[in-house]
Amino acid sequence: MDELPYIDTLFKEYLLFRGFTQTLRVFESERAGDRVAGFQVKRIVQLIFQVYIPQFDHEKLLALLDFLSQRVFARLGSKFQHSTQKLELSVLRYY
Repeated sequence: MDELPYIDTLFKEYLLFRGFTQTLRVFESERAGDRVAGFQVKRIVQLIFQVYIPQFDHEKLLALLDFLSQRVFARLGSKFQHSTQKLELSVLRYY
């Protein structure tokens, strides 16, 4: 995921080139609250345990877990499937 900052820069340049300044502002604000945090594990864990669970925000927690299951965990090998399911179940039980 080292390519994300480069892609973000290209996208911002495109928005500026086209004159979409308001879209650029919205992109910047949404990027600041990126729920996947560029797939930085530490930020994702902080989001789950310091934001979603303490605020009892089950909708966002379930959406994040679903997103991770479909986009990240599904691409792991079959030998990790049991571990990812156990992780997801443990987070839900903790909630």
